[in-house]
Amino acid sequence: MSTAIKKVTKKAKGAATITNMGVVNIKSGSNNTIITCSNQKSQTIRQESGGSAGFKNSRKATSEAAEVAGKKLGEYVKSRGMSIVSIKLNGAGKGIEGAVRGIVLSGLSVTTIQDVTGIAHNGVKKKKRQRK
Repeated sequence: MSTAIKKVTKKAKGAATITNMGVVNIKSGSNNTIITCSNQKSQTIRQESGGSAGFKNSRKATSEAAEVAGKKLGEYVKSRGMSIVSIKLNGAGKGIEGAVRGIVLSGLSVTTIQDVTGIAHNGVKKKKRQRK
């Protein structure tokens, strides 16, 4: 009996190509701010947050943490060759302004800033009132 060992290799995902233009999505909630940079094809290049910038607990939600994360992300993509970004904002947290400030301070030129926060159109039906 011969036992043949099959070598299984995983196919690596294609790395996102970095062009000189990109899109930065900023999602700011009550607990954290997440900043994601992607190329024109919406392939994620890098993601930073208040937590990955070294802040813990309630300090993740501050605009200072968002600014540090934005600066870190901006410096990374600038070193890879990206120079022009358009920004999409999502959410109503404290970190939105700080994140935009950090991206601008890193030296990236911003073309557009767009708010894509969802708006409720009356939502769910109210509960019936209690009978007496």
